[in-house]
Amino acid sequence: MQSDVFAITPSSDDNFYFASATATGTISLLKSTPSRNGAGYKVAVQNSAGDDSSTNYNISGFVVGDLGGNTVTETLAGGESAVTVFTTNYFAEVTNFAVAAGTSVGTIQVGFGGDNTIALPRTRIKAFNYAAPTASGSITVTRDDDSTLPILEITSPAGIVQSSHLTIPENGVLTTGSNTNNFAIVTLSNITSLTLYCG
Repeated sequence: MQSDVFAITPSSDDNFYFASATATGTISLLKSTPSRNGAGYKVAVQNSAGDDSSTNYNISGFVVGDLGGNTVTETLAGGESAVTVFTTNYFAEVTNFAVAAGTSVGTIQVGFGGDNTIALPRTRIKAFNYAAPTASGSITVTRDDDSTLPILEITSPAGIVQSSHLTIPENGVLTTGSNTNNFAIVTLSNITSLTLYCG
C-alpha cells in the first residue's frame, strides 16, 4: 500500500519569526511554523550591533520527533556583535520567544536555518533531487541518537557541476529506529539545492 508522499526542500529565513528590531520581553512572532509535515529547524538569532552575550532568550514550542505534543522551552544565550547563535533543539513550531533579561543591546532578527541542517520526523526518504557546484559536497542523514553512523550519505564529486535524481529502492530509508520519538538530521555540505521526497 502506498502512503502519502510529501516533498521538502531545506531552506533558511533570517527574519521568519521576527524582523530586525529591538526586542523587550515577549515579542510578537510573525510566523510560527517553518516547515510542513513535522520537519523543523534550529532557531537562529542574530544581532546587528552591540554584544548580546549577557542576554538570554527563552524560546518555546514543539520540537521535531516529540509525538506527545509537549511544549519545550530552551534558553539561548545571545551572541556577540553580528554573530548568529542557534538553539540546540530543532523546532517544528515556535509558540513563544522572550528576552529573559533586559533589552537586547542591538536590534535582533530571529529566523531559522543558516547552519545547513534540517530535522525530519519519523518517515521514509524515498527519493531526492539535488544540485551541486564544482567543489565537492555531501548530503548526510543521521539519527539524533547516533550521529556517528549515517543512515544515508551521498557524495558529490569535485570538478563536476551536478544535478541528480535518485530513487531509493523498495520502501526507502527509514529516518528513525525503534524509538518513535527520535528524528533524523539532514546535513548539507556545499550543496546548492536539495528536495527530499518522503512518506
